[in-house]
Amino acid sequence: MGRSSFAALLAALILVVFISFPQRGETKASQRVAYWEKKLDEVVPLNSSKESLLEWANKNDFEFVPTEDGRLSAKVEWVSGFGSPYLFCSEWSIMLDVEINPFGDVQSRAVRKVLECS
Repeated sequence: MGRSSFAALLAALILVVFISFPQRGETKASQRVAYWEKKLDEVVPLNSSKESLLEWANKNDFEFVPTEDGRLSAKVEWVSGFGSPYLFCSEWSIMLDVEINPFGDVQSRAVRKVLECS
């Protein structure tokens, strides 16, 4: 195998790595988002009390913190490994965001994934 053939093979291998690995990491993070959406539907339905939300969080070893826009947010899971479309980003955080109405009940909920970069 000549130098040019080896260089072409190496370039093809690098291209495959940068195309396929990011999709795997993001796919896994998306699957975990779906899991947490289902979990929220089961455990913290709309109109649940803030107290039941915080009790559930405490039992599961995570904490909701207030955000600037008045919601509660919690980082509940990390999906790690080489799995992002960016070279120095290797971890997805799974976040729960909950809005509490003036009566102290859960008004809305959302689950999102956030790409963490170092």
